[in-house]
Amino acid sequence: MNWASYRAATGGDATERFAEAEADLDRALRLKPDSAEVWLDRATVNVHRGSHLQRLRQDPSECYRKAEADLGKALELRPGAASAWMRRGALRTNWGFHRLGKGEDPRELFAWRR
Repeated sequence: MNWASYRAATGGDATERFAEAEADLDRALRLKPDSAEVWLDRATVNVHRGSHLQRLRQDPSECYRKAEADLGKALELRPGAASAWMRRGALRTNWGFHRLGKGEDPRELFAWRR
């Protein structure tokens, strides 16, 4: 995923790399579906992919929906995982600003929703 993030940050097309990273994490989840860390990592891939799509002026909503679902699963498995709570808050903030930019109401994304 680091290479995909680097390509995305430097203006390159990282689409394939994000897909490869997600496929690897899908395989890891088939092997260990109770790993909060793997769910968290897959969410992180989709957050980065969504940010990349935003830079390309494409809709990141599907990536962000996937990331939020994965973060929810990570928190279900490990409710005390501070990093998952932080990432979910950051995700909702980024997604909220995206929605604001489109003239949509972002309130449903923020912290008062569990």
